[in-house]
Amino acid sequence: TGPRLLVLDDVVDAETVRALAASDPGDATLVTSRLSLAGLVATHRAYVCRPGLFAPEESLAFLRDVLGAERVDRQLLAAATLADLCGHYPLALRIASTRLLTRPLLSISDYSEWLGADPVGRLTVGADHRLAVGTVLATALQRLEPALAAGLLAVGSAR
Repeated sequence: TGPRLLVLDDVVDAETVRALAASDPGDATLVTSRLSLAGLVATHRAYVCRPGLFAPEESLAFLRDVLGAERVDRQLLAAATLADLCGHYPLALRIASTRLLTRPLLSISDYSEWLGADPVGRLTVGADHRLAVGTVLATALQRLEPALAAGLLAVGSAR
């Protein structure tokens, strides 16, 4: 049947990958995770790609891809403001663009103004709290040792 690609998204442990990874020659497994899963590099010759923030032009290109070039270009300044409010983080941009995509009559400007009042609290996709920046941040904090989590929160509140 030819080569196959298995995609495992948001994996929480290396054992899941080991149990499900493609094993036939020519097949591949693409794994996304918020954890390092460093053991896979050693045992399965995995490659690590750590995407960072988008550059401003990449954020606008992303918004154009999701929302359509016409909608974004018609409100280019608002789209740039939205990208800034999202910190150019891919997850935040995905959540914001999803909200706009499901509300085609909502202007990017009005959404950006609403989002600006509470970016972390409002970057969520409806009732699905797994797709919320606040939930992602809280989960990351829970993985840290208590002293590190307290230090991170102290630095964040000092801003």
